[in-house]
Amino acid sequence: MPRDPSLHDQTRASGCWLLFQRQLTTRRVLPELTDRELADVGLDRHTALREARRPWWRLLLEAWRQSGRRDSRAAQSATGDGSSGCQSLRQTTASCSRPPRSRGHSEGSATSRQPLASR
Repeated sequence: MPRDPSLHDQTRASGCWLLFQRQLTTRRVLPELTDRELADVGLDRHTALREARRPWWRLLLEAWRQSGRRDSRAAQSATGDGSSGCQSLRQTTASCSRPPRSRGHSEGSATSRQPLASR
């Protein structure tokens, strides 16, 4: 059955938008993290501030490129070309993972639901 190109474009656009929103939110939080929290995710203060100051349109462009790569991997695994479906799923899941939470807070604690600025 041939693929519908308009469905592919809609899927890519929605994936791009979700990825862009996640990246934008993560970058807004970076300047508020302590040096220890930044070290936990492998960043230093200089890199975190540089990432936080990047223009929004560059984030959108990167998200668009990343969503296209994910779509092409999924299409290859669906047609039997390229990598296995499991490998493609692992790569897609890894690129869409949530930003790391700070240590010491359980999912349901009152502290974990407060914004970083109010802690």
